[in-house]
Amino acid sequence: MVALESFFEAIDTIADSFDGTITVIDTQVTIDLTTVYGPIEGTVDLTGDPEVVDLTTPVGDIDGTVDINDEQVLLNLTTPYGAITGNVTYGDGSVVVDIATPIGDIDGTATYTNNQVAVYLATPLGPVVGNFNISDDLLTVNLNTALGPIAGIVAFSDTQITSDLTTPLGPIEGTITLSNGQLTGDLTTPFGNVDGSINLGQFSQFLGGVNL
Repeated sequence: MVALESFFEAIDTIADSFDGTITVIDTQVTIDLTTVYGPIEGTVDLTGDPEVVDLTTPVGDIDGTVDINDEQVLLNLTTPYGAITGNVTYGDGSVVVDIATPIGDIDGTATYTNNQVAVYLATPLGPVVGNFNISDDLLTVNLNTALGPIAGIVAFSDTQITSDLTTPLGPIEGTITLSNGQLTGDLTTPFGNVDGSINLGQFSQFLGGVNL
């Protein structure tokens, strides 16, 4: 138990040390964060099929691909400690997670019924259990994790998403706005600010002719 508590304290220390930005410009996400253990820098290129991840972190490089296709996300990432592989499938009111990581598997389901999403995930740090309640234009989050609760609301309008969430590592607060085909983020997260925009017109081939 002491070892587990020390691990959680280390996670809190790392989260408190995060500073920097995650910038989104068109089809590239640029990450520039500093932590007590060193920088996290690199890019996620969204133009490819699959998408390409190229990150430098205090524990070594993380490289590989994230392949997003019809009702499935395939992960194939390499890290200094081993591969992160697996898939997330979605459809028919459910999401199924089956991912292998160097420290253990992440697997479980999220199922939608009667305006509620019930979540159960088994993770190397313990289970994540709870629900999302959907009411009109409001999402209420109530999840329990080994690190602490994730709770709060996410409000939706025709052109904006507003987040007011508390997590064990810190708040996730701010907005994501859609205007003239441009998706703009202004979020404060435990891992730095998320700022920038994406021109969704560049993804029209994946959106089935949606008029943006």
